[in-house]
Amino acid sequence: MKDLGGLIRLVQWRVDEKRRELGQVQRDLDECNQALVDLGEELKREQEAARSSYEAGQGYANYAKLYLHRREVTLASIRAAEAEVERVREELSGLFLELKQAEITQANRE
Repeated sequence: MKDLGGLIRLVQWRVDEKRRELGQVQRDLDECNQALVDLGEELKREQEAARSSYEAGQGYANYAKLYLHRREVTLASIRAAEAEVERVREELSGLFLELKQAEITQANRE
């Protein structure tokens, strides 16, 4: 009977690579979420500055437009990152299943 050790090692390597990829896309998602938090904090600072100074208040409308655009871009990035995390998780799940099937087959052959 054929030994499946090589196949098991190959699938394990693919699982490890997919785990690393998942870690990277999760970090990307975390960075997007942090950017949204930072943007909210920046908005609060700008609002406070606009309240405290007439000159700053004059420019606030332009800042608000820019803020809304940046927020939409950031939210789109978050949605894309969430979709990527989900895609990689599904691939990882499939690889885990493939690995377990190979391990069970090898165990049954032994």
